[in-house]
Parts: sequence; C-alpha cells; structure tokens
Amino acid sequence: MFKKKGETIDFIIEPFFRYWSVKNSKYTTGPVGTTWVEPKNNSEEFGINFAAEY
Repeated sequence: MFKKKGETIDFIIEPFFRYWSVKNSKYTTGPVGTTWVEPKNNSEEFGINFAAEY
C-alpha cells in the first residue's frame, strides 16, 4: 500500500492480485429441465485500488 498524506485527505493506492482455483461443482437442475455445472477452472485478477481517507 502506498499512502500520501495530505492536509485534510490522505490518498491510498494499493495494487492487488487474486487467484481462484475452482473444482467441478455439483450438477444443479434449473428451470425447464436444464442442468448447470461450474466446470473446473482457474482465474486471475489484478488491478489497483484507489481510496481517500478523511
């Protein structure tokens, strides 16, 4: 986290990285007899959070 103190407001910049590893989910029956499942997959997310503190 990087923080810049101001006279009345502090500014914060925070980089982040998230990783998910999802296994196969259970089958679910939806409307009209449809079947749904979350397949095994991996996901990566990265970005920057900006914030201001009073």
